[in-house]
Amino acid sequence: MKKRIYRGYQAGNANPKRKNLLLRIMLVTLLSMLMGIGGLLFLSYNQKEVADNYSNSIDCNYSNVKYINTVSRSLYRHQALIYQYMSAAAEGKKREEIREITDSLEAVIEDSLEKLNESVMETAYEPYYHSIYSGYKSYLKNIGYVFYFSDKGDTATAGYYMETALQSYIEKVNQSVEELSTMIAEDMDAAEQLMSRRINFARQSSVLFIILLAAFSLITMIYCSRIFDSLVNKDALTQVDNYEKLQKDSTRLIKHGRWEEYVGVSCNIKDFNYFNQQLGDKTGDMVLIRYAASIAGFLQKGEKIARNGGDNFILLVRQERIPELLAYLQNMEISVDTPEGMKKLTIYSRCGLYQIREQDSLREVVNACCLALADTRMNGAPDHVWYDRAMHDRMVERKEILVQCRKALQEREFVVYYQPKVNIAVDTLCGAEALVRWNRDGQVVGPGQFVPVLEEEGYITELDFYVFEQVCRDIRNWLERGIRPVRISSNFSKLHLRDQAFAAKVLEIVRRYQIDSRYLEIELTESSGYEDFKALVAFVDEMGRHGIYTSIDDFGTGYSSLSLLKNLNVNVVKLDKSFIEDIENADEAHEKMVENVVRMINDLHREVICEGVENRIQADFLRTVNCQQVQGYLYDRPLPHEVFESRLKHPVYGG
Repeated sequence: MKKRIYRGYQAGNANPKRKNLLLRIMLVTLLSMLMGIGGLLFLSYNQKEVADNYSNSIDCNYSNVKYINTVSRSLYRHQALIYQYMSAAAEGKKREEIREITDSLEAVIEDSLEKLNESVMETAYEPYYHSIYSGYKSYLKNIGYVFYFSDKGDTATAGYYMETALQSYIEKVNQSVEELSTMIAEDMDAAEQLMSRRINFARQSSVLFIILLAAFSLITMIYCSRIFDSLVNKDALTQVDNYEKLQKDSTRLIKHGRWEEYVGVSCNIKDFNYFNQQLGDKTGDMVLIRYAASIAGFLQKGEKIARNGGDNFILLVRQERIPELLAYLQNMEISVDTPEGMKKLTIYSRCGLYQIREQDSLREVVNACCLALADTRMNGAPDHVWYDRAMHDRMVERKEILVQCRKALQEREFVVYYQPKVNIAVDTLCGAEALVRWNRDGQVVGPGQFVPVLEEEGYITELDFYVFEQVCRDIRNWLERGIRPVRISSNFSKLHLRDQAFAAKVLEIVRRYQIDSRYLEIELTESSGYEDFKALVAFVDEMGRHGIYTSIDDFGTGYSSLSLLKNLNVNVVKLDKSFIEDIENADEAHEKMVENVVRMINDLHREVICEGVENRIQADFLRTVNCQQVQGYLYDRPLPHEVFESRLKHPVYGG
């Protein structure tokens, strides 16, 4: 996979923090909706209740007034008809008509009184109803006497009843009617006033609710705005700014003429994969979070930090603060929670720095910082490197090499050299390492000029399989020609461990050329052990099941040498040349250390071989500590195919 020089922001899988932010937005939105709906329902219900109560009260009182008026009018007319009845003594037909009319009026009065009774029962109006009813009934009882004496022609007695008995009942009814009417009118006024007060209360409640809802909505908008800012402008894992937010900030700095006050810094955690391997991915994420938070806490107002993917961060720091920043990053201590409990870690950083110029864009600044950061990974380079123009030139050159290398692979310009491995107990060829050279326009180009480029850009995997297939092809050719080969080790980059089909691809080539597994060895660098240890273990075990040797190169240069020997079932351990390169001047302690390392590897039933042997002093020392296999210029440099084939035919050195 090709690496990106700048940006490289990786969203990754959905993050719990991001999920929590989305959940908060949903919760706040739901609360706003519920509050709005609840308020509207409350106001609607309150208004409806007030209106219904008022309407029912008014309707009921209007009905009562209607019944009372009907009783009063009907009784008044009834009384008038009685007087007509008395004055129409000689007119029998007229009296019959009056009797019919009074009967119908009595029916109307009875009906109205019955309805009034139903309406006022168990209310404050009920006593007035009873007074009206009893007065009417008394009046009605004595009407019979009036009719009787009128029919006998005794108008004087009939008039007496009308003036003395019946008039008092009518006055009683009228007085009760008047009092009841007054009371109903007062109650209707009171209901209207209550209605007015409730309407005012509802209006004030509505205003208050609208104010509260507006305030809550404003708070919700501010809160959601902050959450949105976190989603859009913050890195999901570390919660520092992302590249897009840094772009906005840099635009403002340029606009205000402060761009040149800053230095761009690209930094990452030195050997971060070691933390992932040793502590686990979750703890590795926590290391990133604490690392970013620690840097963010160090920065002052106006200075910026943004995550640029993986463990890479981009900083914008004021020029005068750079020495202080580098000192801070040199030796940072953070605490993380691990399965074994809280653990304090010391973090070392690599930094690429670039002095920003007025005409630079953020992308140019980041590119320059990343180029400088890449130089910190070179052997012997310091952890803090300032950008210079030569880095850009080297980048262009690397790009050109990359393009040419891909073409060279297609046109098979790469050739395999073999560097012999020698058993120094008998000075005999015992194996070889396959090394690649580039036959470029008739000149042989060493791997140092193209392998690092292919490694960095991710294309080394194609070259590794190219070399391995050529090794299998050569072994098959030697076997068919009756030349006995030795075990050949082929180097494979740690990048292969990302490919789940790595082992299957190796085995497919072996089957295609029908190579006996005893002639093959897969060589991986020790750094692979902490890049992806599980994948490494799985690959080594799969090779072991098919009888293919595996070896660890550059042993002793990494962090986890002893754990590798314990947990990884490799067949061969290759000591780095640093163990013996100054052995002639080494003290006794160093010699003892090398001796014990060799003894330990032998005791673990692994083969041990030392590379970089260039003189007899080194070879003799290795012989005394029981390291039987060596590789180096003392015996042979990497040999082209034909020369190595000759060595296969004559495997004894000095013979």
